[in-house]
Amino acid sequence: MSFSFLKSRKLQIIIAAAIVVLAPSSYAAASYYQSNKLVSDADKLVVSGDYSGAISKYDQALTSWKWNDKKITPRKLPP
Repeated sequence: MSFSFLKSRKLQIIIAAAIVVLAPSSYAAASYYQSNKLVSDADKLVVSGDYSGAISKYDQALTSWKWNDKKITPRKLPP
């Protein structure tokens, strides 16, 4: 199988640009999904009464989504 079409300089630049754009955005989307999943799990722990586990999950969510910590708003835990 010959990949002679990949010898085109324009095509190589397009492929490189696509990789440069898609890699960071894919990482950001994956970490955002992960942080939302952790917040969801923590909310379930709050409902069941496991507050120390919920605090741990909220902390993990804050460290996994580094771009905007204000987006993650954990529920208020009872004292």
